[in-house]
Parts: sequence; structure tokens; C-alpha cells
Amino acid sequence: GLRNKTGSDNVAMGRSALGSNVDGSFSTALGYNAINSFRLGTSGQHTGIGQFSLGNLITGTGNTALGIPYLLT
Repeated sequence: GLRNKTGSDNVAMGRSALGSNVDGSFSTALGYNAINSFRLGTSGQHTGIGQFSLGNLITGTGNTALGIPYLLT
């Protein structure tokens, strides 16, 4: 992600995918804005595949979303 500081072992493909990630680890974001709002703490292990999937996820662990747009609102 563009703001990543200490997060590790993440995979991001697509414009703004994991774009707000700061220190979450072990997440995979595939697609435009996938898991884009994720920003807090030591949580992670998310999988978001598809445009805007998990787009408004702020914190948590182990979330999965396939398709567009899950967990957007």
C-alpha cells in the first residue's frame, strides 16, 4: 500500500489496492480500491478480490470478500 510503514507479507494488485494500509500484514487485495480503507493496528489476514471488495474495512482479522462491492457501506 501507498502508506505502508511496518506491515509485511501483503500482496496488492490494482489501483489503490491496500492503499491506506499502515501496519497490517498478511493480506491480499486484488482489484481497484480493494481493502483500500484498512489502516489500523496489528490486525490483518484479509482477502479482498474484486473492485471495492472490503473497501470500507477499517480493522479486524481474517475477513474475506469476493466480488464487487462487498463490505463497501
